[in-house]
Amino acid sequence: MKPLLDRYVAEVRSGPNGLFSRGDLERLELHAADGAAGAPILSGLGVASLVDIGSGGGVPGIPLAIEMPDAQVHLVESQQWKAEFLLTCARALDLESRVTVHGVRAEEAVAAIGRETLDAGVCRAVADPRITCEYLAPLVRVGGHLALWATREQAAEHVPLVPTELLGLAAEPELVPAPSELRSSGILIVWAKVAPCVEKVPRRPGVAQRKQLR
Repeated sequence: MKPLLDRYVAEVRSGPNGLFSRGDLERLELHAADGAAGAPILSGLGVASLVDIGSGGGVPGIPLAIEMPDAQVHLVESQQWKAEFLLTCARALDLESRVTVHGVRAEEAVAAIGRETLDAGVCRAVADPRITCEYLAPLVRVGGHLALWATREQAAEHVPLVPTELLGLAAEPELVPAPSELRSSGILIVWAKVAPCVEKVPRRPGVAQRKQLR
């Protein structure tokens, strides 16, 4: 699917300023490939529907949509100009039938998509995993998975802090190697969703960033 990844890179570079930093734009091909590196792992888990929160310029959501041609992909991006770019990009790549863009905050995505309906929730470089998992878990069905792009060092620091019981996640995630040219030590932290979330999740916008889930 490399021609489509190349077209995605071209769409970003011809799009509005600010989708990526200048340094990341210069190595955008590597970022796109890093996002795509999760596709074999998610496909191996039987993922046919997923959500990417904080999609920004589209990584990993759009590379995953390219590399997983049978998957339905939801992109959640609260900044409207970025959400508009993502929609334009999906149309330009002929992905519009499988990619849905939601211009809402992560905490509002359940109302837009549905509670615990998707096979997987993914995120790359958005926030503390405690916060990211709180955003993703209410969107993923029991039997599905959460997958975060990370390194083993990040996993060792943050994984013990994730409130897995409240979010219906397995107590211990699997650390799956997902190396790329950008991150030779890259992994996916993959939690199985083993039970429903507590009813109070998701909390009101902004609360997760201020107060630890208890």
